[in-house]
Parts: sequence; structure tokens; C-alpha cells
Amino acid sequence: MKKLQSSILFLLTMSFCAYSQTNINGLTSTSFLVSSNSQNISYGVVGQPMVTGLLLSDSNTAFTGFMDSFVMFPTRDADDDGIPDESTKDNDGDSINDLTELEGSAFSPNTPTSTQRKDTDWDGMDDEIELIAGTDPTDPTSYLKVNEINITNQQFIISWIGRANIDYQIVLYTNIIFSNDYFVSSTISSTDGTGDWQTTWLSWTNNIDIQAKYYKIRLVQ
Repeated sequence: MKKLQSSILFLLTMSFCAYSQTNINGLTSTSFLVSSNSQNISYGVVGQPMVTGLLLSDSNTAFTGFMDSFVMFPTRDADDDGIPDESTKDNDGDSINDLTELEGSAFSPNTPTSTQRKDTDWDGMDDEIELIAGTDPTDPTSYLKVNEINITNQQFIISWIGRANIDYQIVLYTNIIFSNDYFVSSTISSTDGTGDWQTTWLSWTNNIDIQAKYYKIRLVQ
């Protein structure tokens, strides 16, 4: 995983500058005033500890240190499982390791996801579900759902956007609580997909059955 580093350079020549930086004793300070009677003194933020024992009056001296850029929350528990995030490898409880989420290596194509929220894109589908379904966890419009329902010539046609090389079934039910499978279709899949997420338009056609009032798309694993 590549890490980005940024540097900020302040050049002071007989001037005053207020900035956020670790002070000369290595203690953090949100903001303090730096004055200098010497020329060519620079202050930089490069993510390294402050060198202690140097005086602000020293000439031609570069000071470096940590910015006050984050706050630690040792008791934070993102998934409310009773285990602080600092003590777990899966902060949000979506069954995807935090390091894997940061790297994005669980998904194809590689897609980093949030370690603090089960549902990165707020589309109602947890990242774990999107991983199984092969949908984009960062796109709120990308998740497994029925896209179209049409009735023509006494036939019922249900269509959805799937992913190539994933098997699906249509399951019919007679009640809204989906207590028993009334009918299960044969496996539906496609080997042709487009784009990074290999999306493909799939459909299933069946004669109208007045008993089957409710439908689900099922992933076959």
C-alpha cells in the first residue's frame, strides 16, 4: 500500500509566523507564535520527530515535527460489538479485515472500502454482501436488485444487472415473509461482461403464475 506524504515549508526572515507544529520540547501545540531574530531559519512538516535541544535563535537551522492532524479514540467501537476498535482487526464488523479494506484487495477490481462503516457507499448493502455479489461497494447505484419487471403475452419477465461468471436463480414465493420457496429457477449466468466490474444484463422469463406473487434474485455459491 502506497503512503502519501506531504511537506509544508515555512521560510522566516526577520518575521513572525503562527502555525501548527510540535514545539521545541517535543510537546504538541495547536497553534503558537514563532519569532526569530536570525535569518534563513526554516520550519518544515515532514512527519518526523522534532529534534530537541535546539534554540529558536540558532541560525541556518531546520526544525521538523508532527502536525496536530489527528485525535486518538482508544474506546471507539464502530460496530458496537463491545470490543474497542484498537483491539480488533475488523472495526466495522463487515467480515473484511481492516488492512484488506484499506488495501482494497478483497474486490476485483481493487477497491478500498471504509473500516468504520459496514456499508461504505450507503446503498443499503454491506460491503461483505457487495463482495459476494461482485458489485462496486463505493457506488451507491451498484448493488444486486431487480431492475425491470415486464408482463407480455402472459409471460412474466424479470431483469437485473449482474456480473459475468456469477450464477443466479430466481426464487418465487407466495407470501411476503418469504417463508418457503414456491419455485426455484434453473441457474442463470453470462460469460460476457463490460467494464471494470464486468456488468451484464440478465433476465428470466416464465409463464404467469397467480400464486407466485413475490420474487427474489438468489446468488448461487
